[in-house]
Amino acid sequence: MWNPFKEISRIEKDIDKSFRKFFHHNEKYYIKTRGLMKALGTFKSKGNNFEINIKLPGVSKKDIIVKAHDRVLEVKAKKSHKMEINKTGLFKKKRTFGSFYRVIPMPNGVDVSKLKSEFKNGSLKITIPKKKIMKKHRVVKVY
Repeated sequence: MWNPFKEISRIEKDIDKSFRKFFHHNEKYYIKTRGLMKALGTFKSKGNNFEINIKLPGVSKKDIIVKAHDRVLEVKAKKSHKMEINKTGLFKKKRTFGSFYRVIPMPNGVDVSKLKSEFKNGSLKITIPKKKIMKKHRVVKVY
């Protein structure tokens, strides 16, 4: 039986593969020079919490912004590096900049008001507790 969702998924993978092939050289250059375009991240359900881990090497804690509203989580980070070499008769200045921005849709049943984030050793860990969901249901009589 034909499944349209599998077909859409297959088409999406084919398009991604084509773009990766086409931009292969440029993507490597961009990742190398900008650093944060392709930050790695994981999303897990652990017990009573959802846990998001994002690798942000070389980023300072003060340059990370985490916003949560409705059912959306926004993570922004920027990285800048300045280097100056001042030797006799030689002056060299080098600057690099990069940024990261990701919008993560949250599943139903999360309590964003109790969101916690921690940044340690280049890894951002965001913990969002699940809301207590009533397991009992009530039958309502219709008149």
